[in-house]
Amino acid sequence: LPIFKDPAGSQIAASRRIWKSPLAWQVALFFGFQSLLFYVTVTWFPEILVAKGYDIATAGWLLSLLQIIGLPASFIVPVLAGKRISQSGLAFSLGVMAALGYGALLISSSSVGIFISLILIGIPLSGSFALGLFFISIRAKNSRDSSELSGMAQSFGYLVSAIGPIFIGSVFDFTQSWTVPLVILVLISILVSLFGVGAGRNRYI
Repeated sequence: LPIFKDPAGSQIAASRRIWKSPLAWQVALFFGFQSLLFYVTVTWFPEILVAKGYDIATAGWLLSLLQIIGLPASFIVPVLAGKRISQSGLAFSLGVMAALGYGALLISSSSVGIFISLILIGIPLSGSFALGLFFISIRAKNSRDSSELSGMAQSFGYLVSAIGPIFIGSVFDFTQSWTVPLVILVLISILVSLFGVGAGRNRYI
């Protein structure tokens, strides 16, 4: 009798392998935490600026400028990543840049300081998202594993990002200050760097 392969069984086995893979989790955590930074920033950046003395219209305009500044990175970062055997250094640099940006936002209220923070936050927010998608496509050897990794990384990532704005808002409500939330964002940016180093290695799931 001919031996037939079980597609459903193969799919389940691939799914289990993905969820047990340390590399897959590094990709998922990188994607999740960079998504968290983006959604927290989009949600609370104007409120942070208002607390620093800016009017709400200016704060909203500066948020738009932050996203415009980061737009080129969404095209440039994948090109740079594709030219490298390992993307660890690129991912690490983006996370460090974000940490410096939130740090600048924490310590400065001047126009120059805010503009610097716009650049240092805007570039890695867009660049890290593009790099996260790049990791999903490059860390798998075949389309099936890539599909499983995409489902894992994006479902986990958007779950984390959905919780992020609520968590940061709750921390602000508890402390009545943006100091602790910004410190948390600096720490999360460092985590993005660390998980990016792991996800960026020339390895396959």
